[in-house]
Amino acid sequence: MLKEQIIANRVLVNFVTNILKRGTNKESSMNLPDTDHLVSLLEGISDAFFAVNNQGEFTYLNQQAAQFFQRIGWPPKSEILGKNIWEEFPELVGSCFYQKCHQAIAEQEGLIFEEFYQSLNLWLEVRVYPSSAGLLVSSHDITLQKAQTEPQAEESNLIYRLLFENSEDGLMLTAPDGRILDANPAATRILGYSKEEIIARGRAGILDTTDPNLPEYLERRAKEGSATGELTIIAKDGTKIPVELTSRIFYVENGGVRTSLRFHDISKRK
Repeated sequence: MLKEQIIANRVLVNFVTNILKRGTNKESSMNLPDTDHLVSLLEGISDAFFAVNNQGEFTYLNQQAAQFFQRIGWPPKSEILGKNIWEEFPELVGSCFYQKCHQAIAEQEGLIFEEFYQSLNLWLEVRVYPSSAGLLVSSHDITLQKAQTEPQAEESNLIYRLLFENSEDGLMLTAPDGRILDANPAATRILGYSKEEIIARGRAGILDTTDPNLPEYLERRAKEGSATGELTIIAKDGTKIPVELTSRIFYVENGGVRTSLRFHDISKRK
């Protein structure tokens, strides 16, 4: 596998531009010797590869990608080529994969991330490579590696839980739509609510939505993925508490999006 990945990385830079620009015409640059050689290499690699152009249209799938797509219920290769990935498969819009692809294009840098396909109980390592002509995506199965590291993951989860429960700062696990999924003891102490009450109230019931800093803060977090600033929270007794609040957007195993909130009372600064 390592040797195959080295070969793939060597050909990707030239291949991306050639394969994306050729479109889906079988009589086009597919017949060029260099491109033929590149395609032959990719067809012989165990990783799944596919390419989309700047319009989001599939221009190439290797055999492994076509087989994987059929495993997850997508149409055969002949019906996918030339189609827009986001229009044909709208369930991808907003997913971790969607976000990473657009991030790679915006930053013009390759990205590596992991995706879990629950229907197949399968973990993939996904690599996205942008170019001026579009995007090339490769993936390979890492389910076995994930299973081997499961004991380490359990230990990490225990450490995380200990830090979460014992932090002096208020910590919350939230969703971008404003739901609160978890809150630590410090958050309940600062706010005066039980954890269940905090979850029931949601972000709008905790943050002072009239705070003039809030719209800019949320916009900055959406744009940059994280933000730190001074905001106001409202305790159960109605007291408005100024806090320094840090929030980050991150992705979970099933491709969903979550946000974290970390805050501490800065009343003494005021």
